[in-house]
Amino acid sequence: MIGTLFTLAPILVFSTLAISFISISLPRFLKKLNINATNRVSFANKNFLNTIAKWGLGLRELKRYHAKTVFSKVIAVSSNKLEDSEINKMRVIAFSQFVQGIADVIGRIIIPLIAGVLYFEGKIKFGAIVTASYFVNDIFNSLWDFSNNINLLNSSSDLRKKITNLTQEYPHLESKKNPNKIKLIKTTNLVKSFTNRSQIKYPDIYIKKGEHILLTGVSGCGKSTFLRLILGIEKPSKGKVEYYDNQNQVIIPDFDQIGYIAQDVTLFPSSIRDNITMFNDPLNNKVSEVLQKVDLDLSVKEIGSIINPDNILLSGGQKQKIILAREIIDPKSFIFLDEPTSAIDTKTTTKILKIISELPSTIIMIAHNLTPKQKLMFDREIHFSKKGSDENDNT
Repeated sequence: MIGTLFTLAPILVFSTLAISFISISLPRFLKKLNINATNRVSFANKNFLNTIAKWGLGLRELKRYHAKTVFSKVIAVSSNKLEDSEINKMRVIAFSQFVQGIADVIGRIIIPLIAGVLYFEGKIKFGAIVTASYFVNDIFNSLWDFSNNINLLNSSSDLRKKITNLTQEYPHLESKKNPNKIKLIKTTNLVKSFTNRSQIKYPDIYIKKGEHILLTGVSGCGKSTFLRLILGIEKPSKGKVEYYDNQNQVIIPDFDQIGYIAQDVTLFPSSIRDNITMFNDPLNNKVSEVLQKVDLDLSVKEIGSIINPDNILLSGGQKQKIILAREIIDPKSFIFLDEPTSAIDTKTTTKILKIISELPSTIIMIAHNLTPKQKLMFDREIHFSKKGSDENDNT
């Protein structure tokens, strides 16, 4: 195309190149505007999902207290912010296209105009004007598509960098390894910061495969957060959590294959049996046995009864026993427990701890008010405080 224009008149080539250069350069000047618009959408989307996650957990309670409108209002505010950010992004895209369009129109008008001037000066023939217009139209069509695509790519450049950094944080890692291959869990310089500017600094901790560890400490010292950091549910503000295999290589385990009992007990609107087996029918014949282990006396009819989440007749202790039975019936190689016996009496707690201590799994359990005898069922105790941690070896 450029060569053809040269045969017509060099000035057509230089004019086309100059306008093309301006058109190609425009995305660079619009880059920051597009990035900011995309980042606003990403941030608003993140907040919207977090709002749903945080408020959704308590939706049943809001319904019970006839406060469902609060949930609707909170979701509406968050969704409106997301919608506003999307509208703003559309405006930025439209503005970018408008600016590119100006350069495009100028190019499509000026080049044929120059060709017309050359024709009237007798320097080119009339057919050259038609030819120049045809080639210029083709060139600027391509430049229009190219520039708009560059604007779209530029808008997501920050997000792509963040994703790349996340995926390359451990470039040598093998992904989604079976937890059975974990030999050691190691935390280094672990810090978790919160929105109120407070932060928790954790000591460096080593957890060997097969250990049964008791985690204690005053409320607010970060015990539950520590478990969530190890499980990858939350991301540390500083420091790192590493899983090592038998070859002392860092791996990423399949966290879905690690047992975890959170403080908030989750029961599904299905039978007690299904809540224990998690719908794994081959485990049905073990349900009665495991219920005896956790000291939950239920008839066959009760085991098959459907749980109504809106009107649960089970006590806090019974719900905890069902969740414990869920972990014991088919134990994972790693089990993390966050105050699993807080609503269970001392005698039954001792019985359950004995069963847990006999599991071959690696156990990390948070608990308060255990007796000295109960603490001896663990290999060691790590005590968190707001000043640091102490460790007691029970072996």
